[in-house]
Amino acid sequence: MAASYREHAVAEGVELKEDEIRNFWPEEDGFQAMGKEHLYAAKTVVIATGTPQQASIPGEEKLVGKGVSYCATCDGMFFRGKRVFFLSELEEGEKDANFLADICQQVYYLPRYKGDYRGLDPRIEVVSGRVVRLHGEERLTRVETSAGEYEVEGAFIERASLPLDSLMPDLALENGFIKVDRAMQTSIPGVFAAGDCTGKPWQIAKAVGEGLVAALSAVDYLAT
Repeated sequence: MAASYREHAVAEGVELKEDEIRNFWPEEDGFQAMGKEHLYAAKTVVIATGTPQQASIPGEEKLVGKGVSYCATCDGMFFRGKRVFFLSELEEGEKDANFLADICQQVYYLPRYKGDYRGLDPRIEVVSGRVVRLHGEERLTRVETSAGEYEVEGAFIERASLPLDSLMPDLALENGFIKVDRAMQTSIPGVFAAGDCTGKPWQIAKAVGEGLVAALSAVDYLAT
């Protein structure tokens, strides 16, 4: 699907650049964006950075899609009646863990943030330590932590995204995501955002819809 989108964009004349934008800022007649090696000028900006996942746990990368997932609402039903492990760096992960508690046999929850965890379903077992390794060959079989090992069929990982507020000064955030209105307008005129960077649900349908609205809003902005 991503490849089809890319081909369509190129066919319509979109110029694709392989770069990483470190930050951008407003100028008198638009914006300047600093990449790794180049500086870009633009009349308007649409932020669609997503919530990139960086595999950092030994065994994680090879087991993605083989028991390891980053979205409980997307993949939870694959683990109905099974034992799962949930590693979360965000308090928001408690909601997804509660969702899993309704469909899974057992949910182990390891929080990597400070809190009282009172929002968790009492059926969820809160565990301590840090994840050392994910084990399995063709499928995930167990999660090894510094405090013990857990035999599970699934593991969900919810990480904090890269600091979005470092992209641009005064970019308003809400619960760690870019704050937008119904037109996908951010707190900065001429800057729009769409997709996972605006918050949950992290679903393709939501991202595509927001992308459409943001694009149309950017066109309207340029016409004024």
